[in-house]
Amino acid sequence: RAVKAFETSSHKIKTVFHIESPQNSSTVNWWMSSIIKTEKVAPDVMAFSAYTAYQHGTPDTWKKLISDLASSYPNLEFLIAEYNGGTGKNFYSFDGSRAKTHQIMEQVPRGLGAFFWEPASYGEWGSALLDWDGNTLRANPKAFDEYKVLFR
Repeated sequence: RAVKAFETSSHKIKTVFHIESPQNSSTVNWWMSSIIKTEKVAPDVMAFSAYTAYQHGTPDTWKKLISDLASSYPNLEFLIAEYNGGTGKNFYSFDGSRAKTHQIMEQVPRGLGAFFWEPASYGEWGSALLDWDGNTLRANPKAFDEYKVLFR
């Protein structure tokens, strides 16, 4: 509410709500309804943390959730604020799910896109897009090849 009160006609500020666990649609729906419908605090964008390594579902799960939410909230835009696609700690199977995350965001109503989490770092969430070679980061060709489907 404070951000909206500060806005002027020449300075539009987009507000974003961010939640994790998009595989649990009942929790997401309850949370959004509590804030948006009950408390009357309306964001411009709803964003999600979406990690396959944390059992947050798959891109198809996220697509269904966002598409359903788009029907319920016609003025809301959507974003995957962070994702990786790892299938376990420091591991990614190169199954295409990272590129598919971007594809589904192009297909859902009012989808804005997706941000890859920690492209230069391996971790609990999955593997990196870039690898260290001494003090230099180099693109992992196998990781980037996966994204070629987005540029055909």
